[in-house]
Amino acid sequence: MSSAIALVVLAIFLVAVIVWVGLISYNLGLIRRNQRILTRGMTDNTLQEILAQHFVRVDGLEDRIAQAEQNIDVLHNIQLDAVQRIGLVRYDAFSDMGGELSFALALLNEHGDGIVVSTIIGRADNRTYAKQVRGGRAMIQPSAEETAAINQAMGGR
Repeated sequence: MSSAIALVVLAIFLVAVIVWVGLISYNLGLIRRNQRILTRGMTDNTLQEILAQHFVRVDGLEDRIAQAEQNIDVLHNIQLDAVQRIGLVRYDAFSDMGGELSFALALLNEHGDGIVVSTIIGRADNRTYAKQVRGGRAMIQPSAEETAAINQAMGGR
Protein backbone atom coordinates (compact mmCIF):
# COMPACT_ATOMS: atom_id res chain seq x y z
CA MET A 1 0.00 0.00 0.00
CA SER A 2 2.82 2.37 0.77
CA SER A 3 4.30 1.75 -2.67
CA ALA A 4 0.88 2.69 -4.19
CA ILE A 5 0.87 5.94 -2.22
CA ALA A 6 4.44 6.62 -3.27
CA LEU A 7 3.45 5.97 -6.89
CA VAL A 8 0.48 8.40 -6.63
CA VAL A 9 2.68 11.03 -5.02
CA LEU A 10 5.27 10.49 -7.75
CA ALA A 11 2.57 10.80 -10.45
CA ILE A 12 1.28 14.03 -8.91
CA PHE A 13 4.82 15.35 -8.69
CA LEU A 14 5.46 14.37 -12.30
CA VAL A 15 2.27 16.19 -13.47
CA ALA A 16 3.29 19.26 -11.46
CA VAL A 17 6.77 19.21 -13.04
CA ILE A 18 5.26 18.87 -16.55
CA VAL A 19 2.91 21.84 -15.89
CA TRP A 20 5.80 23.85 -14.48
CA VAL A 21 8.01 23.06 -17.50
CA GLY A 22 5.10 24.04 -19.79
CA LEU A 23 4.72 27.41 -18.06
CA ILE A 24 8.47 28.00 -18.22
CA SER A 25 8.48 27.17 -21.95
CA TYR A 26 5.56 29.52 -22.58
CA ASN A 27 7.24 32.36 -20.66
CA LEU A 28 10.53 31.70 -22.46
CA GLY A 29 8.69 31.99 -25.78
CA LEU A 30 7.27 35.37 -24.72
CA ILE A 31 10.71 36.55 -23.66
CA ARG A 32 12.22 35.47 -26.99
CA ARG A 33 9.45 37.19 -28.95
CA ASN A 34 9.95 40.41 -26.97
CA GLN A 35 13.70 40.11 -27.44
CA ARG A 36 13.24 39.82 -31.23
CA ILE A 37 11.06 42.94 -31.16
CA LEU A 38 13.62 44.80 -29.03
CA THR A 39 16.60 43.78 -31.15
CA ARG A 40 14.94 44.26 -34.54
CA GLY A 41 17.57 45.53 -36.97
CA MET A 42 20.40 45.13 -34.44
CA THR A 43 23.45 42.92 -34.54
CA ASP A 44 24.29 40.40 -31.85
CA ASN A 45 24.88 42.92 -29.07
CA THR A 46 24.37 42.63 -25.36
CA LEU A 47 21.11 43.87 -23.92
CA GLN A 48 22.97 46.82 -22.40
CA GLU A 49 24.35 47.83 -25.82
CA ILE A 50 20.92 47.46 -27.42
CA LEU A 51 19.31 49.64 -24.77
CA ALA A 52 22.08 52.23 -25.18
CA GLN A 53 21.38 52.31 -28.95
CA HIS A 54 17.67 52.75 -28.27
CA PHE A 55 18.36 55.63 -25.89
CA VAL A 56 20.52 57.32 -28.54
CA ARG A 57 17.68 56.93 -31.02
CA VAL A 58 15.15 58.35 -28.55
CA ASP A 59 17.40 61.33 -27.83
CA GLY A 60 17.71 61.95 -31.56
CA LEU A 61 13.95 61.77 -31.97
CA GLU A 62 13.45 64.22 -29.11
CA ASP A 63 15.81 66.67 -30.84
CA ARG A 64 13.96 66.24 -34.13
CA ILE A 65 10.59 66.80 -32.41
CA ALA A 66 11.89 69.98 -30.76
CA GLN A 67 13.15 71.23 -34.15
CA ALA A 68 9.82 70.37 -35.79
CA GLU A 69 7.96 72.31 -33.08
CA GLN A 70 10.19 75.34 -33.72
CA ASN A 71 9.54 75.04 -37.45
CA ILE A 72 5.80 74.87 -36.83
CA ASP A 73 5.98 78.08 -34.77
CA VAL A 74 7.93 79.84 -37.53
CA LEU A 75 5.49 78.64 -40.19
CA HIS A 76 2.53 79.71 -38.06
CA ASN A 77 3.94 83.24 -37.74
CA ILE A 78 4.65 83.39 -41.48
CA GLN A 79 1.15 82.13 -42.21
CA LEU A 80 -0.40 84.92 -40.16
CA ASP A 81 1.18 87.48 -42.51
CA ALA A 82 0.36 85.57 -45.72
CA VAL A 83 -2.56 86.57 -47.91
CA GLN A 84 -5.52 84.60 -46.59
CA ARG A 85 -8.47 86.83 -47.25
CA ILE A 86 -9.40 87.78 -50.79
CA GLY A 87 -12.29 89.90 -51.94
CA LEU A 88 -13.09 90.71 -55.57
CA VAL A 89 -15.76 93.09 -56.78
CA ARG A 90 -16.26 93.48 -60.54
CA TYR A 91 -18.27 96.39 -61.89
CA ASP A 92 -18.90 98.67 -64.84
CA ALA A 93 -17.10 101.95 -64.14
CA PHE A 94 -18.79 103.72 -67.05
CA SER A 95 -22.32 103.34 -68.34
CA ASP A 96 -21.16 103.00 -71.95
CA MET A 97 -18.86 100.03 -71.05
CA GLY A 98 -20.24 96.58 -70.34
CA GLY A 99 -18.78 93.30 -69.17
CA GLU A 100 -17.78 94.41 -65.68
CA LEU A 101 -14.15 94.89 -66.73
CA SER A 102 -13.31 97.23 -63.84
CA PHE A 103 -12.62 95.66 -60.46
CA ALA A 104 -11.53 96.15 -56.87
CA LEU A 105 -9.36 93.41 -55.36
CA ALA A 106 -8.60 93.18 -51.64
CA LEU A 107 -5.64 91.00 -50.57
CA LEU A 108 -5.46 90.75 -46.76
CA ASN A 109 -3.74 88.64 -44.13
CA GLU A 110 -5.35 87.07 -41.05
CA HIS A 111 -5.36 90.42 -39.23
CA GLY A 112 -7.00 92.28 -42.11
CA ASP A 113 -3.77 93.99 -43.17
CA GLY A 114 -2.80 94.23 -46.83
CA ILE A 115 -3.87 96.16 -49.92
CA VAL A 116 -6.88 96.89 -52.03
CA VAL A 117 -6.19 97.36 -55.74
CA SER A 118 -8.68 99.03 -58.06
CA THR A 119 -8.50 99.02 -61.82
CA ILE A 120 -10.87 101.19 -63.80
CA ILE A 121 -11.19 100.19 -67.43
CA GLY A 122 -12.29 102.85 -69.91
CA ARG A 123 -12.47 103.00 -73.69
CA ALA A 124 -9.43 105.28 -74.02
CA ASP A 125 -7.39 104.40 -70.95
CA ASN A 126 -7.06 102.30 -67.81
CA ARG A 127 -6.19 103.43 -64.31
CA THR A 128 -4.98 101.35 -61.40
CA TYR A 129 -4.92 102.42 -57.76
CA ALA A 130 -3.55 100.65 -54.70
CA LYS A 131 -4.40 101.52 -51.10
CA GLN A 132 -2.99 100.15 -47.89
CA VAL A 133 -5.42 98.34 -45.58
CA ARG A 134 -4.89 97.94 -41.81
CA GLY A 135 -7.26 95.97 -39.62
CA GLY A 136 -9.81 95.70 -42.40
CA ARG A 137 -9.91 99.47 -43.05
CA ALA A 138 -8.36 101.36 -45.98
CA MET A 139 -5.81 103.97 -44.94
CA ILE A 140 -7.05 106.32 -47.72
CA GLN A 141 -10.76 106.94 -48.34
CA PRO A 142 -11.94 103.89 -50.30
CA SER A 143 -14.48 103.81 -53.09
CA ALA A 144 -17.73 101.89 -52.60
CA GLU A 145 -16.31 98.99 -54.65
CA GLU A 146 -13.08 98.95 -52.63
CA THR A 147 -15.07 98.93 -49.39
CA ALA A 148 -17.17 96.04 -50.73
CA ALA A 149 -14.01 94.10 -51.69
CA ILE A 150 -12.50 94.68 -48.23
CA ASN A 151 -15.74 93.60 -46.53
CA GLN A 152 -15.90 90.51 -48.73
CA ALA A 153 -12.30 89.64 -47.86
CA MET A 154 -13.00 90.12 -44.16
CA GLY A 155 -15.93 87.75 -44.43
CA GLY A 156 -18.61 90.39 -43.94
CA ARG A 157 -17.04 91.69 -40.71
